[in-house]
Amino acid sequence: MTPAGGAFGHGRRALVVGYGSIGRRHAEVLGGLGFDVAVVTRRAAGELGDDVTAFATLADASAEGRPALVVIASETARHAADLAMLDSTGHHGPVLVEKPLFARPEAVEPARWPALRVGYQLRFHPVVQRLKALIADQPVLSASLSVGQHLDQWRPGRLGSETYSGRADAGGGALRDLSHEIDLADWLFGPCRSLAALGGRYGDVTADSDDAWTIVAAHAACPHVSLRMNCLDMIGQRRIEIITAEATLHADLVAGTLDVNGALERHSADRNGAFAAMHRDVMTDGGIACDLPSALRTLDVIDAAERASAGRRWIDL
Repeated sequence: MTPAGGAFGHGRRALVVGYGSIGRRHAEVLGGLGFDVAVVTRRAAGELGDDVTAFATLADASAEGRPALVVIASETARHAADLAMLDSTGHHGPVLVEKPLFARPEAVEPARWPALRVGYQLRFHPVVQRLKALIADQPVLSASLSVGQHLDQWRPGRLGSETYSGRADAGGGALRDLSHEIDLADWLFGPCRSLAALGGRYGDVTADSDDAWTIVAAHAACPHVSLRMNCLDMIGQRRIEIITAEATLHADLVAGTLDVNGALERHSADRNGAFAAMHRDVMTDGGIACDLPSALRTLDVIDAAERASAGRRWIDL
């Protein structure tokens, strides 16, 4: 891809591992930020654009020199193997792994990956940023986060059941693919302390992965948090509702609105703005992007939710 200019990324190389829909999004955003983007993909040359520099493996790409930034955007089930391969190339600089970090909790040495971040870009949504500021000095009494969109709408032109999101063995499913809400609960209200959950596959939009979850949890800074995630909803929606000692906050992340005690605020949020802000934060160590400890806590919540649902019991974390 041709760099778009600008001091931030100009002349620096970014490598995107995986060139599905999310890999293409990262490549597009990084190109717009001025990076010279190359990709690692198993796709045939005929499926790629003429301006895409592609390599078959990470080793091949590394032979051309170390990139300033590596984005791992392969199937979730491949993240651990791709990170191990990246380790073998000697790259321990900035790395962004698409969410969730892994399909299952895995051992990872934080000291080896000080600059690793995970792609929970909704932290950079202007409405979420505003929410974070508003509750900074207020006790949060109760919160609800919800997201839903029919899986067939995620990637136009492809049935959801035919994508990796519809397959359990690829690390797909509502609990993992929609884990933004788990990350946001951690970022806004502190670590999860205990939870109960109910979830599984209730419709036929996936091949065999889960499609709907409800989690009820207690967090360090909020005693009552509920999360609802599904890939069944025909009307796409993403909302956050927070009750503090002083305010009721209703956020609509799709519409870009925030209602604060009846006063409506509108916030502009373009399609790639949060991705661009996240990449800037990763490259400058800005302190907002999801770091390794936070990402591992999200995996622990996912694992606990599955155990809680299977055993019909509360789980302490």
